[in-house]
Amino acid sequence: MRKKSLLVLVTVSLLVFSVLLYAQGTKRGQTLTVHVVPDLSTFSLVDADSSGGPTAGDPFDVQGDIFEQGTSNRIGDFVCRGFWIAQPDGDFTSVNQSFEIDGRGAIYVVGNEPGSVPGVSGFSRAIVGATGDFKGSGEAIIELVPTATNPFVFNITFNFRD
Repeated sequence: MRKKSLLVLVTVSLLVFSVLLYAQGTKRGQTLTVHVVPDLSTFSLVDADSSGGPTAGDPFDVQGDIFEQGTSNRIGDFVCRGFWIAQPDGDFTSVNQSFEIDGRGAIYVVGNEPGSVPGVSGFSRAIVGATGDFKGSGEAIIELVPTATNPFVFNITFNFRD
């Protein structure tokens, strides 16, 4: 009987500890920076008005890989879905993006972006949701780091506020 009580106590303790650890999620003020390489071969644009090119209202999507900052260690998948908006203020697309970090959870951001305007960097998006280790909301700051073969490569820093 004593062994059974001890086993139940240990099991319940481990369960409570696991729930508390999971419930903590992302700590206020925590940041995470990753390197994202969109795979341009996955880019798909629907020419909704048959104009022959991207115009306001045309939806698109692209996928890519997420790497640990400063390394070649692939740690997840990136998906971007959006609409071409071509606003006169410089915003070209409105996007929803997901960052699935292997084994840790996902981060979801939304916002407008300046598209492929040379020299534009440091723009932000809202973190609207997250799962796993990344529970919380906040702001994501994007820094473009284009390469000779891919002008859409970027670093993104997630700043969690709650």
